[in-house]
Amino acid sequence: MNRVIQGQYAPGSVFKIVIAVAALEEGVITPATTFYCPGYLSIYNTVFRCHKPAGHGVVDVQKALTHSCNVFFYQVGVRLEIERIAAYARRLGLGSPTGIDLPHEAGGLIPDTAWKMRVLKQPWYAGETVSVAIGQGQVTVTPLQLARLVSVIANGGKLVRPHLVRTEAGSATIVPPPVDLGLKPQTLEIVKQGLYGVVNAPGTGWRARLPEVAVAGKTGTAQLVSHARLTRGVPTQAILPHGWFVAFAPVDKPRIALAVLAEHTGSGGEGAAPLARKMLAQFFKSTSPAPGLPVAGAVIDTER
Repeated sequence: MNRVIQGQYAPGSVFKIVIAVAALEEGVITPATTFYCPGYLSIYNTVFRCHKPAGHGVVDVQKALTHSCNVFFYQVGVRLEIERIAAYARRLGLGSPTGIDLPHEAGGLIPDTAWKMRVLKQPWYAGETVSVAIGQGQVTVTPLQLARLVSVIANGGKLVRPHLVRTEAGSATIVPPPVDLGLKPQTLEIVKQGLYGVVNAPGTGWRARLPEVAVAGKTGTAQLVSHARLTRGVPTQAILPHGWFVAFAPVDKPRIALAVLAEHTGSGGEGAAPLARKMLAQFFKSTSPAPGLPVAGAVIDTER
């Protein structure tokens, strides 16, 4: 449990949920907006790569979420700029403790221009926004924060305060009601459909699919070292990325939201999604998958 509330990691591509919500809410994009992904974006004298070297072609926001297209979110992040990205990330519950009734909860970090000047005494550079747009750079979150983030999409735009179901005395815990964030229904529906595609299109999280239950989710990878170092020889397990997977189910009437972090397993689709499937299978009494890998995870009620 300590790692669920105290462990701070880069969110990787799970952060694309924040970017999609912010861009749709701010009118930076519409559901019909498309960008072409050739496998990279050359900007600010730097080449930023997509995880698919051949590129995804022309994608809209729904397809970009489903296939986790970096180039789409690079482009959107540049248009949003860091201040709006940071504002929406915080609005969606990142960058501060959730308020769960456990001690020593970490807050994570959502960087912006003021933070960098205060802490590092340096200005913010536009190229840093490109990295932040896919959940890299200085961004850090806890597994519990990401479980709460995906529950916002599941429950119709309400930010919940996680809590333990019972007190030590066994009585019910009284908690504040969820906070309605005032997000547009169309924004939530577009993002939800993109996350449904992640598991069912199939997208990057197809390993979390359950035959009896419609699951929506998002994969992510928390890099520990540069891609160049990973590809230089055979990487040791200690520097392999952590894999993320967040999910909720059933899509039409969610009962559960969760976040899985599988340490040093590579991509979220390979390491974390099968573990999420195992948790969901147990919850819905579905057929259990093969045993998974070591995991730090968080599960919360999507409505409370």
